[in-house]
Amino acid sequence: MALDRALHVSREAAEAEDHHRTTHRPPPPGPEWVAAKARLEDSVDALWFRPSALRLYADAETVDKAESLMRLARSAADAFYVVADAVNQGYPYAHHHESIEGKLNALKAGISEWSAAAATSLGHPSE
Repeated sequence: MALDRALHVSREAAEAEDHHRTTHRPPPPGPEWVAAKARLEDSVDALWFRPSALRLYADAETVDKAESLMRLARSAADAFYVVADAVNQGYPYAHHHESIEGKLNALKAGISEWSAAAATSLGHPSE
């Protein structure tokens, strides 16, 4: 959810900056990018504390898939720095947002698959 929100806010902030550069008018008030970025970082960072507890309850395959999803979330979150650099330097940035959106969609699909597999794994733990 934090990635979704950050993507939305980042797009609005980038469009506002483009508007400012084109019209030389102040950008219209928009969502607070700093708060959205902080929430995103907090959410992604919190994921890194989960595997230890998960290893107590789930099989190795389930944990490995969760860690893969966490790396994907971290990768998507890190891409916002590239967007910010592109916007600040006046370079095209839309393709970076598309990349983040692709990672976000892969993350959502992966979470759905993982949660179904994890429920099965937790319901029938391997011995």
